[in-house]
Amino acid sequence: MTDHSSIEYSTINGFFLQSESSTNTAEFDYTNSNFGLIERNYETDEQCPLNSTSWQRFAYYLDDLNRKSPSTVHYRVFFLARHGQGDHNVGEEKYGTAAWDDCWSKLDSADGLSFFDAHLTDLGIQQAKIANKTWMHQLTVEKTPSPEIFYTSPLYRCLQTAETTFKDPELPLQHAFVPRVKELLREQNGIHTCDARSPASTLRAAFPAARFDPDFAETDPLWRSDVRETDAEMVPRLRQALDGIWRGDARSCAWVSVTAHNGAVRAMLRVFGHRAWDLATGGVVVVFVRGEEVGEGSEVVG
Repeated sequence: MTDHSSIEYSTINGFFLQSESSTNTAEFDYTNSNFGLIERNYETDEQCPLNSTSWQRFAYYLDDLNRKSPSTVHYRVFFLARHGQGDHNVGEEKYGTAAWDDCWSKLDSADGLSFFDAHLTDLGIQQAKIANKTWMHQLTVEKTPSPEIFYTSPLYRCLQTAETTFKDPELPLQHAFVPRVKELLREQNGIHTCDARSPASTLRAAFPAARFDPDFAETDPLWRSDVRETDAEMVPRLRQALDGIWRGDARSCAWVSVTAHNGAVRAMLRVFGHRAWDLATGGVVVVFVRGEEVGEGSEVVG
């Protein structure tokens, strides 16, 4: 591939409840729905061992798709998670959205709440522990494939959420939990101090297992106190982040975990051509994605 090629993404419907228009987003609970996997037959079922779970049959089908696809096409499953509740979420609920946007969100702290690069509350930690428990069930009972690679926003609450969810010696992950921190996976930038990130040295000290890109700056290069990024501006930023993931460390992976923010997930879903989906704090949406390199220089040697 060359810099002149681009990736065309599309969501493959008919596999997860989250992508179906009939699913009520407000009522859906990922913790008791087998991550949303639809019970169905696959053309590869006869090749699967007897008593395979729904996830094992789907995983075999996905592997078969990738084996048979041209080198420019890949199929991947993204587990997109939102961080647990943070102090800033409490602040917005406490003061109301209008007052939050106009005043309180611009402060570093207030009334015992710390907004700058907000950390998880006790409830937020509990929500991440629920995600951990859900993954334990999925991996051990439903035989859901383990994520092969883990990405996270650089904001503190996302690193906390990812660690609480996956950094557990009892969790039978097939691939080591090494969170890869990506600057572009962050929430809507600007004005709100909760969306400004801590210095790199602070994050490295707090999360020594995390892997940072070589060019990850010590000070926040994106947040501004006087300009708020728009929803429309987020989409190309998240596309750039996803392109980097798709072509980067995840290029040989079919199962990808991303821990980010509601706004960031909404933008990623738009890039994937997925229906709109709002995540509650601690929520997860699973997306079956096809990506194809198109344009000049898109031919890849397999």
